[in-house]
Amino acid sequence: MSERETTKPETREAFIPYLRDDLIAMCLKDGLLSETQSRSFKELCEILTAHLHFEFLKYGEAVKKHYGPFDPDRDTVQVEQNVDLGQREEELIGLFRLTAERANYSEVSKEQIEECFDAVTLIDLHTVVDLNDFDRVLCYARGDIDKTVTVKKWFQTKEIDVDILQRVLLLFKFKGEDYFESSKQKQKVRKESSFKPGMIYAYYYKDVPKYDLELLFPNVRIGMNLKQKLLFAVPAIGGSIGVLLKVIPQLLILIGVILFLIGGPAWLTRIGLTEEAVSHFMPVMIALMGVVIALGGLAFKQWGGYRKKRIQLLKDVSEQLFFRNLATNRSVFHRVIDSAEEEECKEMLLVYYHLISSPEEKLTRETLDSKIEKWMEERFGSVIDFDIDGPLGNLTKLRGPARDGKEVALVDLGPDGILRSVPLEDAKHVLDHLWDNAFSYANEG
Repeated sequence: MSERETTKPETREAFIPYLRDDLIAMCLKDGLLSETQSRSFKELCEILTAHLHFEFLKYGEAVKKHYGPFDPDRDTVQVEQNVDLGQREEELIGLFRLTAERANYSEVSKEQIEECFDAVTLIDLHTVVDLNDFDRVLCYARGDIDKTVTVKKWFQTKEIDVDILQRVLLLFKFKGEDYFESSKQKQKVRKESSFKPGMIYAYYYKDVPKYDLELLFPNVRIGMNLKQKLLFAVPAIGGSIGVLLKVIPQLLILIGVILFLIGGPAWLTRIGLTEEAVSHFMPVMIALMGVVIALGGLAFKQWGGYRKKRIQLLKDVSEQLFFRNLATNRSVFHRVIDSAEEEECKEMLLVYYHLISSPEEKLTRETLDSKIEKWMEERFGSVIDFDIDGPLGNLTKLRGPARDGKEVALVDLGPDGILRSVPLEDAKHVLDHLWDNAFSYANEG
């Protein structure tokens, strides 16, 4: 299977496809800031990055606290007693949603997931996922694009357009022990999947075909589709006919024995056998052994073929997942937190840069949003749907004393709807003050 490198976004997304440091360099190369301003802007970026990193530290600490009781990979001892697991779960789910959205991921609803289950793209298998095995299923995705992929179909290659999700976040909470002990089928599901009931599992994947989402679920059951069953069954039926033709004489002798025991000699003449042929022990045993060996060999051959086919199907799926998996469980939360921190920092820097580089323009919320999107598309060919509300809210909350001691915000929205930013030196002074006062412990005595 091969794929073209060129991709085309189906829809605009808020994700900014550049590293923070690269984005800062892109702003500086714009040539709209003086040498002094460029140096101050780089310093502002440094302290703003440090400030946001400190702010997001609390989310990482919250993961340690709230995910502990549900972590299937936990290697520490639970010391707290009478923990409110329901509250911990709600806090963890809220944290997952918040950081995923701040990292510019969009939620995939349960209805959309079920629609994906009914379609097939790259891996043509029969799959079944029972969503009733879970108390919770959360799915977030980013980067919905089209790719033209070359695949083999019926002994020939052809190109198909595949809807790809560049990044996928999945979170599952399995139901409790009682549910998976309620029936033999559920006991089998638990045994085959090797998960822990009541635990929360998180996965992070890249480049997932949207309509193969079911393969990411830990309780997916995989089998052959109709085409594969026909390709498997037709040769099996042909082989069976050949074996049956070879053992017909032995089968007739066995049938004759049964009829002789039930109806007497009169039944033998009807199928062309003599009483002598069925009354001797050795011919009957030889006939029986011939039938057993022939049919047993056929059954073993067919079972081996089915087992080989099933192993190949599982290998295809495992290869797809192995090369697409980026993180599992606790590490997923930390990857998403880091991504959210990066995205918010990039958004805030873009807003502030375009305000200080366009001092003569009277930019409103809408015009600034449009200006940033146009700048990204014209200068770098990146089509995005910039989220102006998030960075504006964050920048207006960053308040502190300027160089003259007057309290200001890095960005302020005037009553006329015009956005105004403080000068670079004042912005650095505000952030420096916030950094110095990150902890304010009172001195006793």
